[in-house]
Amino acid sequence: PGTGVGGFRPEAADWPGGGAWDYLDCLVQEVLPFVESEFGASDLPSRRAFGGSSFGGISTLCCALRHPAVFDSLLVESPSFWMDSGRFLKDIEKHDGKWPKRMYLGMGTKEFSGTRPKLRKDVDELLSNYFRDFVRILEDKGLRRGKDF
Repeated sequence: PGTGVGGFRPEAADWPGGGAWDYLDCLVQEVLPFVESEFGASDLPSRRAFGGSSFGGISTLCCALRHPAVFDSLLVESPSFWMDSGRFLKDIEKHDGKWPKRMYLGMGTKEFSGTRPKLRKDVDELLSNYFRDFVRILEDKGLRRGKDF
């Protein structure tokens, strides 16, 4: 995933990356049908929600891009837009397909400093700016704050 602008996440340099698309395909093609047949879960998108935080927030957005009709509602909290220096925002910007009916978004103002012993206002501001850019992209696509997200 990279270490972020200025290398503020050096521990991430050796993390394995990728696999989100395969994970989501398995979820949609294997796990959901199994849960529906074995446990009686609904197959209606209006009765399904998917969500995650951090890298899970990115996976949730990947699901919106790849399988937009499977879940009508998404929960996206503290998405790790910092990975690969914000490149995923460009992927979202390029997406011209459908979006789920409702997205719930959340992000704190001390996403980095709140989990570290040393205050890094510069990194907190960078992460906040990525999130604001994400909201702007959604609005530019015609999604409405308070209605669609």
